[in-house]
Amino acid sequence: MKDQISLFRFNNQVKILRKAQAKCEKHNITPKAISLKLLCPLLDYAALEEDDEMQDKWANLLTNMVDSKQNFQNHIFPVILSQISMDEFDFTKKSVEKSRKNIRSARLEHLYKEIGERVIDGEASETNEGSLRLGISKEEFARWMEFYIEPNILDRNEVKDLNQSQRQNLVRLGLMNILPHSEGQMDTEENVLTMLVTKKPSDERPKGAVEIRHDFFEYAITEFAAEFIEACEIAAENQEKKAG
Repeated sequence: MKDQISLFRFNNQVKILRKAQAKCEKHNITPKAISLKLLCPLLDYAALEEDDEMQDKWANLLTNMVDSKQNFQNHIFPVILSQISMDEFDFTKKSVEKSRKNIRSARLEHLYKEIGERVIDGEASETNEGSLRLGISKEEFARWMEFYIEPNILDRNEVKDLNQSQRQNLVRLGLMNILPHSEGQMDTEENVLTMLVTKKPSDERPKGAVEIRHDFFEYAITEFAAEFIEACEIAAENQEKKAG
């Protein structure tokens, strides 16, 4: 039995090493030497992986770590990858993609235009300039939205796709945070839009007591999760998939 397990581990390590080598050759990656203190634990964890898709993530992580043009020599990423399922990985990846700043900026631009077209104080503005219709600049608007709406907050319906143990695991690994709901903060775009058409915000963040409700929580993806996903993905392969 011991020999069978040892052979299984060895075969997995060879498979992942070959995958990483193929990725380096395909994407013209010049490998660099990495510390055995980093390589050995990675191969030890990877040796236990049975899922083919997850083995590909191990190969990606190894490829990025030996890429001479990148700096992904992180001792924590192999530990996290060894403790996450494919479903949890996919959920984290999708959540990270939705929280990208370019998507956020496009959303803010859309909301700014939308609110600029609304009625202010019961009367429609006659000007066509968004900043004048709204009464604040785009920079002020962005500050309010960033304060009132957590940019990395996750959709509750999507979070429900995970079971309780999966949610707890992502929180434990630092890929997701639990946020207590605050009644004192606006937590939806609609609420913020409503406030902005009735009250011109100042440059300072609103002050006042915030009542915390413990009857439910919200979840937010972390910046660390974005770094982890980036380390486990080959950028060129993602571009190929999008192009295809």
